[in-house]
Amino acid sequence: MLKSMTGYGRASQSNGSHTVSIEIRTVNHRYLDTTFHGPRHLLYLEDAMKKVIQSTLQRGMVTVQLTLSGERLTQKEVRVNWELLDQYIAGFKQISERYHLSSDGYSIGDIVDLENVFEVSSVPKESVVLDDLVLSVLENALYTIQDMHLQEGRHLYEDLSQRLIELDQSVSDIRQHTPSVVNDYRKRLSQRMAEFLAEAGSVDQERLLNEVAFFSDKVNIDEELTRLTSHIRKFQVFLDDDSPVGRKMDFLTQEMNREINTIGSKANDIHIAQKVVEVKSHLEKIREQVQNIE
Repeated sequence: MLKSMTGYGRASQSNGSHTVSIEIRTVNHRYLDTTFHGPRHLLYLEDAMKKVIQSTLQRGMVTVQLTLSGERLTQKEVRVNWELLDQYIAGFKQISERYHLSSDGYSIGDIVDLENVFEVSSVPKESVVLDDLVLSVLENALYTIQDMHLQEGRHLYEDLSQRLIELDQSVSDIRQHTPSVVNDYRKRLSQRMAEFLAEAGSVDQERLLNEVAFFSDKVNIDEELTRLTSHIRKFQVFLDDDSPVGRKMDFLTQEMNREINTIGSKANDIHIAQKVVEVKSHLEKIREQVQNIE
């Protein structure tokens, strides 16, 4: 079944101390490109989250919004800047020696008042339980978005199936009309030659046949029609393929466009020219839909 690359998924879960909510939005993209938004202290989980996403999605622009609430995930940590404190103490001793001052010990109060001796920083708390919770919520959000991708894929399947039928019919019309192109040319050429050679009393049949043969070879589109029909049949097979087929369909659409352009340039006939416009219109609509297929 086809899968769309456009979708939205959301999931939320709590473990008592924390609540994790994840929203995922996906749009069409040639490759899998993932962007994360969330608390900075959870950035270390990006690689693990990417692996989960890569195991589920094949293509698309993926935006992940992670929201966390509950207990703080950071704690205060106090560190002593020993190198700086040693310099302070050395300075005190130099002052004492130089000015003959008493240097009998230093109180804690003296040290606390010294600038930058104590450094207070916030460090993240490690929590394997929280990591597991985030990845679990991510999997649930991906499950909901996969369901939406499948629903959209069914709509794409129905639309593409109908457009493929219309495309196939237009190509069949071209094939059925092709033999008459040479016959009509033969009649027109014969009439013109008869008019030019009326005074001679006969038409040069050998010259007529050569002209018709040359024209027939010039406007022959059998090979292009065969390849175009083959591409249509292959596209139909891809419609029922469970694997990601978006790129393959896109390639086939380009090949079909190439064949119909060649047919349009070779076929010297107003009816075929009209059908070529129809086919190109069908292919353009198909191409637009294919861009959304994973």
